[in-house]
Amino acid sequence: MRVTKVLLDSNEAFVIAFSDTRDVERIWAKFGPALGLTAAEESILKRLVDGANVEAAALALGVSVATARTHIKRAYGKLGVSSREEMFAELLPFRLG
Repeated sequence: MRVTKVLLDSNEAFVIAFSDTRDVERIWAKFGPALGLTAAEESILKRLVDGANVEAAALALGVSVATARTHIKRAYGKLGVSSREEMFAELLPFRLG
């Protein structure tokens, strides 16, 4: 999934594009320390941006879904976002490939 912020007249809008990236390994810049995120928060957010759902991200990290949701909630607070689209827009510049 790719999210791009665009300006329409004087309003901001987000364009979301979906593609099948299940077999693609993404390359990320290490953004956690720069944004005040823990390693677990950074890891789970990367998985979400790369198309995983919360359940798959939790399984990959070996944590419960409740723990994964706690990481996401805390990361949203640290990023100052309130939606998945806003989180994607904040993190996509750190995805290098």
